[in-house]
Amino acid sequence: MPSKTYSEQDFLAAIAERKFGAKIVDLLAKYKIPDRSLRRLINRRQNNMLPLPGVEYSTREQLEDAVQTFARGQGYAVTIKSSIVGKRVDLKCDQGALNVNKLGEERQRQTSSRRIGCPFLLSGNFSKRRGNRKLNFLECSHNHAPSLHLFGHSTHRKLTSTQADTVKNMTLAGVKPLEILSTIRQTNEGTLVNLSTLYNGRANMRKDMLHGRTPIQALFDDLQASEFLHFHRCDENGMITSLIFAHKESVRLARQYHHVALMDCTYKTNKYRVALLHIVGMTGFNSHFSVGFCFLKEEKQSDYTWALSKLATIWTPETCPGVIVTDRELALMAAIDKVFSSLRRAKNGQSFFNSSVFLVAANTKLEYEKQWKELSDSFKTKQKVLEYLANTWLIYKERFVNAWTSKYRHFGNKATSRVEGAHAYIKKFLQVSTGNLLSVLNKLTLALVNQVRTEGTRRSEDKLRYLNGLPSILLRNAG
Repeated sequence: MPSKTYSEQDFLAAIAERKFGAKIVDLLAKYKIPDRSLRRLINRRQNNMLPLPGVEYSTREQLEDAVQTFARGQGYAVTIKSSIVGKRVDLKCDQGALNVNKLGEERQRQTSSRRIGCPFLLSGNFSKRRGNRKLNFLECSHNHAPSLHLFGHSTHRKLTSTQADTVKNMTLAGVKPLEILSTIRQTNEGTLVNLSTLYNGRANMRKDMLHGRTPIQALFDDLQASEFLHFHRCDENGMITSLIFAHKESVRLARQYHHVALMDCTYKTNKYRVALLHIVGMTGFNSHFSVGFCFLKEEKQSDYTWALSKLATIWTPETCPGVIVTDRELALMAAIDKVFSSLRRAKNGQSFFNSSVFLVAANTKLEYEKQWKELSDSFKTKQKVLEYLANTWLIYKERFVNAWTSKYRHFGNKATSRVEGAHAYIKKFLQVSTGNLLSVLNKLTLALVNQVRTEGTRRSEDKLRYLNGLPSILLRNAG
């Protein structure tokens, strides 16, 4: 049996009689009207927005929400034209008004605009006698067709209060914008929110959190009010050149696991392109944690010396690291020698290892001399290579050759690969390399808290585990 066909008059009658919230696209599907006929049909309808059901509201917010919801169902969007607090609010079509050329005709840019001078206008007036808002239509017709799809109307893409809270909480948790958008769309399939909406919402959130302060002012306010040990210094112009900070829980872990410390600079962490000195420790579970961080404008020995002198306050003479691992960064190595040599006189001193040199596995000095002689004989035609090794690396042989480093408890840390892994870990939280120092601090705080919680969880779990086969007397005394 052939399906029933409808005339254009049936379609127009359905538009005129449709209830609040009905959509033109649904009527198109029902009445099987081809797309090419849509413009002509809508023009015949004279583009009028149908009257609103219920025209009195107790609050201005209810009035605006009702008008916006109704306009959305009609294929339009409205915005506030003007308002007087407690008296009146005028609402117009978002395609109302016209672009005004304030620069002169010859300087007008060739751009596009939604504004086409749509005359639609309504007013909500407050009645003191009734205590409510009454809606009056001043002009209920549009000079354009309704939209089949409302994605182009930025008004309908705004975040609701619930969605704004979701964006704020997930942003502070370090969730990426695309994942936030997917979460919002899963909880509300009809939402028109897109990535631009999220970026604008996140920007407004950051602006609100600053409370009129600059990011640097907010940074130091947060450091003062938080659990961070921090130091900074400025140049003669008042510009910050160095900033070191360490979380209170990281300091506690550094004093508890103080045998080994690793130091290395990482880059591409902030929009100012300053280096970030990353100090890393090693837990009893063979995992790493961040002891502290230091932003350095320059990587000179004086800069490292200042940073390490402040860093040294994290440890006590009894908990100073026995081994410090670093790359062959001569300025950093010299600063470590200068700062930690006086702090560690009561113990064995420090040992330094390098990750860029070949591994010399000689266990004794005699074996080292023998291997060096064999290497020299093998490369006797490559004198420049031998000179490079002797003058660049082997002058520091006490810091990476097993014959000397085996005297110290380095727990297998002979390279800075562990600190490279720590760099990768924090950059998962940073996500971008264009953040200011305040945003970097906030994201690093998330990483530090996660490390502390992970270490605490593993320590608590280990306290509840016992080796199988232990004598009962040991199990009774365990705890």
